[in-house]
Amino acid sequence: MAKEYYAGFKAHCIAKGWHLWGEPYGDGMFDSLQIAGELDRPMGEYWARYSPGTMNTVSVALSAGHASGQPVIGAEAFTGLPETTRWTEYPYALKVQGDHFYAIGINHLTLHTMVHQPYRYGAPGFSMAHFGTHFDRTNTWAPFASGWTNYLTRTQYMLQQGHYAADFVFFKGEEPGATIPDIDHVTPSRPTGYGADVIGPDALFQDIRIGDGRIVFPGGMRYRVMVLISLNRVSLPVLQKLKALVDAGMLLAVNKSRNPLPGKAETVPQFNPWSTRCGAAWMAFTSKNDALAKGRYTVVSYWRTSFNYRPISNILPPSAMPPSGSHIARRPIPIFIL
Repeated sequence: MAKEYYAGFKAHCIAKGWHLWGEPYGDGMFDSLQIAGELDRPMGEYWARYSPGTMNTVSVALSAGHASGQPVIGAEAFTGLPETTRWTEYPYALKVQGDHFYAIGINHLTLHTMVHQPYRYGAPGFSMAHFGTHFDRTNTWAPFASGWTNYLTRTQYMLQQGHYAADFVFFKGEEPGATIPDIDHVTPSRPTGYGADVIGPDALFQDIRIGDGRIVFPGGMRYRVMVLISLNRVSLPVLQKLKALVDAGMLLAVNKSRNPLPGKAETVPQFNPWSTRCGAAWMAFTSKNDALAKGRYTVVSYWRTSFNYRPISNILPPSAMPPSGSHIARRPIPIFIL
């Protein structure tokens, strides 16, 4: 799907001088992060006063965009059901939700929806069936919305100047999926209050380097810890890549619980040393860090317990603790949204 359909359509767009934006998720036999890699601008979506599924779609766009170095990551914004946007929404009511998605990394809103209004009279005019929010010139507050829209323009411009600040990057494994794992409900899960992204094998095999204790992606994103969630299978090339990054100085967090040994059978000669070491890391819980060349493993039994109820300096220094609910862009100075 990613290579034959999306990549082919992108080639068509390039030939026409067009840019390809898309929402790379849904139901189907495809991998959302692979598809997102073929887009000029990955997008999520959020609905006004309605949250089911929202965070996962936005997380797909954010994770894919960050891993590929996209400076602008969009969202279909304020889409509305009749129960929530029947000509009842207005800028002040929408602002808080928009600020929330700015704070987690979205920096370009595509307002849903604006319907062509061909007639001078007949307000409030036409609609897109029963869906809102109604950003039409015939809406009663449209002539007074410039204060809010100017705020959106300025905020987005500022947030597009830098990189989102996240401490953790989760490797989801090699199984394709039309969505990504919810990192608040995997093992180990994201510690409360920390920014995090999810990557698949395509991003893992980029030219990642380790510098100043950070995991640095080619597009400029920097993380402190890579997290290997509990997986049933991991291939030999992935394990070799993880080992190379740990050798270079990466901090890799793995789960205590030992699934069946990952990858191919242990009879494969190249697999034996790393599978033994990786298996031992899963089997034995310790609060200490297991040194491997320049890098480390952090093996945690109960991830939330380790981060929330023990000194955070066990894994990250106090200076790394983020202000709750903030977005930080760095280029060249931090920008905070609180």
